Amino acid sequence: MADIICAIRAGEGSRAVQNAAIRVARAQNDGLLFLYVVDQRLVEARDESIRPSARAELYWMGRTLLRIAVARAHAAGLRDATWAIREGEVGQEIAGAVVEHGARMLFMGASRHAGGRPNAALSLAERLRDTIGVAVDIVSPSLEDA
Repeated sequence: MADIICAIRAGEGSRAVQNAAIRVARAQNDGLLFLYVVDQRLVEARDESIRPSARAELYWMGRTLLRIAVARAHAAGLRDATWAIREGEVGQEIAGAVVEHGARMLFMGASRHAGGRPNAALSLAERLRDTIGVAVDIVSPSLEDA
C-alpha cells in the first residue's frame, strides 16, 4: 500500500514534484509510490515496424527515471519508497494506480511554460479529483529546479 503516489515523467517538473512528494511522505511517515505511465498513444503513433522498439525504449526510460526517484527518496531518509510502471491512457492508469494502492494523495508535475495552452496537468488533476476523490497536488518547477 502506498499512501502517496507521485506520477512522474521526463520533464522539467519531474524533480520538483519528486522533492515535494518526498517531503510530505517523510513529514507524515507515509509510503510513497513513484509511478511512470507509458502513454499508449505514443507507442501506437509509431510505424508498426518500430512499435516494439519504441515501447522498449519508453519502458527503459521509465525504469531509469523511477530508479533515480527512489534513490533520491532514500537519500532524503525515506525508506518506504517504491516504483511502478503502467501502460495505457495516462489518466486512466494514474486513477487505476491510486485505487489499487489505496492512495489518499497524488502528486503530479506541471510544466513551467504552458505556452498559452490550458495546462493539461491541471485539467487531469481536476478530472482525477472529481472521479476518484483523491487529493491532488500539482507542483510546478521553480527557477531553482531548472
